[in-house]
Amino acid sequence: MPLSQKVKMRFPSVRLLQALGILIFALTASPIRSQEERKPSFGEQLLKPLVDTTIDDALLKQAKASDTVVTVTLSSQTLSVTVGGKSALKCSASSGRKTNPTPVGDYKIKSRIEKVPTNGYGNFVDSKNRLLVAGVYQSLDPAPTGAKFVAVPQKHVLQLDSENITILSGHVRSSPATNGSIVVSEKTAKILYQRIPDGAAVRIVR
Repeated sequence: MPLSQKVKMRFPSVRLLQALGILIFALTASPIRSQEERKPSFGEQLLKPLVDTTIDDALLKQAKASDTVVTVTLSSQTLSVTVGGKSALKCSASSGRKTNPTPVGDYKIKSRIEKVPTNGYGNFVDSKNRLLVAGVYQSLDPAPTGAKFVAVPQKHVLQLDSENITILSGHVRSSPATNGSIVVSEKTAKILYQRIPDGAAVRIVR
């Protein structure tokens, strides 16, 4: 067979390989793009890892209103405390959802309450009282089919010098999910309640 014919016979194979390469790229690239563009579901947001809590209780015991700063960072959903410029605590914290955003600004701790009656905060459970969804607001979160709402009191409340902002215990999620308050775990809320004095600065930043 002449060489020219052999060369011509190879061209369809090259085109086929190119077409297969384009097809494989399209199949593998599309899910990546869609994953980046797709907004994570509520369930996927709950599965995001929370920040490991770090506490220097010896340093927290030295906290004074004049040298203690509590910083809530909305973008990372974290709360941190510095005493005398040194890191004393860092943890995950849930802030207000899009419809009830936690306002940024500089505040001070005004007062504290050991426990407050529920204001529509609690859990959704099934007919056998098994937990379905924790840390919900009865007026904001739709109940799953067949679920009932069970109120849960919130403890260790730090009231800021703004009537609409508190730091208190509750179920911590890794995405904004509260009614505007700042929710931390019950253990962390108790430490803040015991260690952070009235008058300490609280900065809420984006």
